[in-house]
Amino acid sequence: MSTAPSGLSRRGFLAALAGGAAWAALGAGRALAQSAEPARTVVAVVESRRVIHRLQVKVHLLRDMVDQALMVLTGLPDPSSAWGRFVRPGQSILLQLPRLLGPELGTEGPMLRAVLASLTAAGHDTQRIRVAGLSRARYEPHLAPLPAGWSDHRVLVAGQPEQLRAYLDGVDAIVNRPVLADDADLAVGSALRTVGLPLIRRPALYAGSAAVGATLDLAGHPDVGGRVRLTLVNALRGLYDGGPWVDNTCAPEVGEVWASADMVAADRLAWSWLVAQRRARALPVPDEGDGLPPLLRQAGTRNLGQTDTRRILTRRESM
Repeated sequence: MSTAPSGLSRRGFLAALAGGAAWAALGAGRALAQSAEPARTVVAVVESRRVIHRLQVKVHLLRDMVDQALMVLTGLPDPSSAWGRFVRPGQSILLQLPRLLGPELGTEGPMLRAVLASLTAAGHDTQRIRVAGLSRARYEPHLAPLPAGWSDHRVLVAGQPEQLRAYLDGVDAIVNRPVLADDADLAVGSALRTVGLPLIRRPALYAGSAAVGATLDLAGHPDVGGRVRLTLVNALRGLYDGGPWVDNTCAPEVGEVWASADMVAADRLAWSWLVAQRRARALPVPDEGDGLPPLLRQAGTRNLGQTDTRRILTRRESM
């Protein structure tokens, strides 16, 4: 039984015990409230000042950055285990690359080689990996053949049935491989754009203001966005103006690789980068009051991913 210390009355002692119990209960309540908070979406960002210089990319270092981004994202100790969170050996994988116009950024070849090296080291057979978005002249011959043409399967886009590209048939998982870029119709031309209109037969029907809704219809469809397991953003360079047409004078070297299971969160981070770059150069920034372009605002409304920066945890590491 507790006894009152010398110099403290019984009434004071009991009051102190009651106060301590209340404080402990308050602390427990706070801990419970914190544990009940929704988990934050993670975007891993790995940067290096040495990976690119004057358009020359160190592929071996870039491969290490891809591995590190996966481990930072998942918290797992090795790249093979990290890949296993998203794709398993034996699955048919599509690496969907962006379709930009005009001259190339000069980083897609090195980034592709780095991702393929990481995948094969994790036990994936290149004959079960398709790569879409490359020109035929540069297509890697040791990869799985890329079926041409259009699938018989149709999805609804803005209420219209649209054929998907045939190479999506039989794919178990999509690894979305965008670049850091802007876009004339969407404002952000990175993750959502890469698995959007380029995958359907009649993308020209949804140009201009119709592009946002059509892109989000595809992102929310189980056969398209529903198969995206991982987004790996090639942020070795970033295009802040003119996209999807590449103007190399608007594409500074950034030296980063991003990884996230949430392609909307990746685009939210891309938007923050674009805004900073455009404001630094006194370029206009689309803003309808909440600081977000329609693509991201509507993606959040449809619950396709996280757009609230308070709920996005950016984990940064340097190499």
